[in-house]
Amino acid sequence: MVKTKITIFKKLIKENTVKRLIIINGVTGALGSACLALCSRNPENTIYGWSRKGLPYMDFLVSGIMPDVTLICSVGKEDLKGYHMLLDRINFSLYEKVIYIHALGVYPFEISPEGTITVTDDHDKDGINDLVTKLSHDFFLSVLNKLIKKSARVQALIFGGLVDKHEPLVHQSWWKTMKKIKARCIEVVSKNKKVSVMVLNISSVICPNELITRPFVFRDTDAKSCFWLMPHEVAEEVDRLTTGDSQGFYECELFHPSGYYRPGYYADENFTVRKKRELGIL
Repeated sequence: MVKTKITIFKKLIKENTVKRLIIINGVTGALGSACLALCSRNPENTIYGWSRKGLPYMDFLVSGIMPDVTLICSVGKEDLKGYHMLLDRINFSLYEKVIYIHALGVYPFEISPEGTITVTDDHDKDGINDLVTKLSHDFFLSVLNKLIKKSARVQALIFGGLVDKHEPLVHQSWWKTMKKIKARCIEVVSKNKKVSVMVLNISSVICPNELITRPFVFRDTDAKSCFWLMPHEVAEEVDRLTTGDSQGFYECELFHPSGYYRPGYYADENFTVRKKRELGIL
């Protein structure tokens, strides 16, 4: 069985002859590392993983240019200028297509220890946690716009939450930010016909960080891990969505149907109680 799978995999590689540069921002997280593991098996892919844990990108430069090899690097100080300087060091003429996967961001549970809904670190008073705006909205759109100027064919993907459409107050910074991102992306693709942007809305993913941020989810709620996504399932869907020459704006969902969700499940009065239990507040 293993030999058969390997043979099929090699055949698929031969059929995919498009040289692709895949940039994964947040590569050492659960989703980013799963995308790295899957995409790196294809020799037609060059992958740049971005992580604060990596060496500075300057350490990799050859005659001032990033090499055509898969690597993990850091922009140093995490700001928009650092991203732009790194992108200026890439020879985009080597690649027929650039794929940008944004797996960076924070997903705050906006409940205080007393159990009240509150938005913290909102210094500009727009009702959104400033770090959410910076890591998701600002970084994603800035990199996307820079890539459009550098490469003829760009596909960008950012992860959303399956629950976003229900707009729960306990995650208001997140879904408010995602609404702004989607509106901006629709504008971007309408002006650039060779650009596609995908929002992949996913359910909970079984990974260490999720259980750290939701320590009581499997003890005090009706959640069952058998319905949660695994990182490799998300990576496989990302690979499927970024294969081909899609154009425009797309919004997709990925989840395992379960029987314990019900109408009104995400209504504020129900969902807030559940989140309190997940965090051990109740």
